[in-house]
Amino acid sequence: MCTNNKILRALSLITTFMALVIAISPAIALEQNSQSGIEVNEDEWKVYTDPRFDFTVEYPPSWSIHLRDDTPNYVGATLIFSEMVSHSSLDCGKPFYAKIEIGLYLAEYDETSLTVSGWSEKYDKTAQNEIYLPGEVQNLSARELTIGDNEAYYKQGSSPLTSFSYINIPYEKTMWFIWTNSVNSEYVTILEHVASTLKFGENTPTTLKEAYGQDFRPMPLENKVLIEREELNGSLGQVQHWLLPLLAPDGYRVPFDSPTRYIKCGNINSSLCGGTHSGSAAKAIDISASVGTSVKNSVASYTNWVGWDSSGYGNLVKMRHSSTNNRIFYAHLSVFNVANLYPGGEPPPWPEPVIPQSIEIAKSGQSGAPGMAAHLHFHVQTSGGSAVDLAGMPNLTLNSGATDGYPHCGKSTCPNPPSFDCTCGRLY
Repeated sequence: MCTNNKILRALSLITTFMALVIAISPAIALEQNSQSGIEVNEDEWKVYTDPRFDFTVEYPPSWSIHLRDDTPNYVGATLIFSEMVSHSSLDCGKPFYAKIEIGLYLAEYDETSLTVSGWSEKYDKTAQNEIYLPGEVQNLSARELTIGDNEAYYKQGSSPLTSFSYINIPYEKTMWFIWTNSVNSEYVTILEHVASTLKFGENTPTTLKEAYGQDFRPMPLENKVLIEREELNGSLGQVQHWLLPLLAPDGYRVPFDSPTRYIKCGNINSSLCGGTHSGSAAKAIDISASVGTSVKNSVASYTNWVGWDSSGYGNLVKMRHSSTNNRIFYAHLSVFNVANLYPGGEPPPWPEPVIPQSIEIAKSGQSGAPGMAAHLHFHVQTSGGSAVDLAGMPNLTLNSGATDGYPHCGKSTCPNPPSFDCTCGRLY
């Protein structure tokens, strides 16, 4: 009998111990996941905790995270959540990866001078100035809303690159964007949920200097330098609109150092769908480059604009040729090297310094419309907005025999490494 009691007491202790282990195991797992910035809540959405900017946000449990590049001395990196599978879109059967990006605009917000909607529209006008021809970007809807205690601005639109939806949320003097490359109701619902769960912490930066350091100078909301330059150039730009397409490649260099990189300008349905670029970017090239590859200035030029573009280019640098006035675009970047883009420490008054050829201006990435395929979008326009043919640029070989020929060549899939006949060309 005594032995039986001992056995019962032992079994009771074991049962109690096992129950305790089961009870505390989720807490241990939660603590471990919290240290990595990720946990799963009761509704099965995952929660991301940002260690640098001290905010939390929920995202779909089946999506993956692509963390920001927080390398010191670079700015503008975004946090990306993306589907882990692609879908065939209605646009010519091209693969589509839904994504949501969260980041800081590089221009500050002043609630005493503009509403959130007024700020947002002014920013978009400045960001998209000179990128597109009239009518290429369509605004589908826009409205003000409230998220928590914050006023916010919600907009949907379409461009030659993508359909898009975004929500702008101010926090003190900073403005945050939550952006997706779709207007589909499924992804819009996800966007709205993500935005509604964004929570700022005690250490969330309230100014861009707090975010990027005391030497950082916010970008101007209105590009006064551009306005002054346009007035000074006067009729010169109109002459260049007709003359410069033939001259543009002369003096340029490819925006990367070696090794060889392949170019994909279109898709397998390019004869039917017209490739992936159109209008003022019809001669653009998409250059293969992994995230974080150093992007070099193609030609001596002025820094025209640096920041996030909601129409699909993502992180974008716009330069202006120092003598011909051509516009040079570098898109889908991961981060900006503002020390090289603005050597004086801030966007300067006219006349601004010329940024030398071959100096690093940014790092390549996957921001904006291209889904999760990392590459650099590169194109040149005349001052009048005409697309410039890049044929003849040193160290650039274009494959005129592939599919439809440049700029609509390329195939949807290529071997790894690619063979030249399935691409649109290569840099070397």
